[in-house]
Amino acid sequence: MKAALPILLLPVLLLAALLPGPLAAREASASGTATASIVQPLTIAALADLDFGGLALAAGAAGQITIDPASGAAHYQGTTPALCPSGACLPHAARFRVRGEAGRGYRLVLPLSANALPVAGVGPALVVSAMVAASANLPGGGGHGLLDGAGADELTVGGTLAVPAGTAPGRYLAQVPVLVSYD
Repeated sequence: MKAALPILLLPVLLLAALLPGPLAAREASASGTATASIVQPLTIAALADLDFGGLALAAGAAGQITIDPASGAAHYQGTTPALCPSGACLPHAARFRVRGEAGRGYRLVLPLSANALPVAGVGPALVVSAMVAASANLPGGGGHGLLDGAGADELTVGGTLAVPAGTAPGRYLAQVPVLVSYD
């Protein structure tokens, strides 16, 4: 009977050799790390509003005025600048200051257009369109700028105001949202 025990034990040993061991390929572990970078908040502040100044239209004519953001120059078509003795009605581009982390890129988003509504009284909306920005750190007026070594950029925004024929005299106001975010 002693010879039967090794023969019976052989299949059990063979089966045990084929089964994975207690740790073989059932578990594995690794360690990773978690990181975070905290950056300066990105802010934008309005320093001056976009102002198309005082305009005069010829009777029955339409016109428009365009403010160049880089030079601040006003270009008139079908309109003429109104005379203002104090200079308070002169046109100029809007100015904004962007602040954040030094050397970081940012994206600028301007609306496609905005409606200028009469401040007092009723009348049609005047359309402000073709808004574009300029800055030494905003190449070609595109939507991507760069904060300088101090974490700042100052930009100007211009656009075009269309004035339909027969527009009633008065002051018109448009809200123009300017958004920035880090690239």
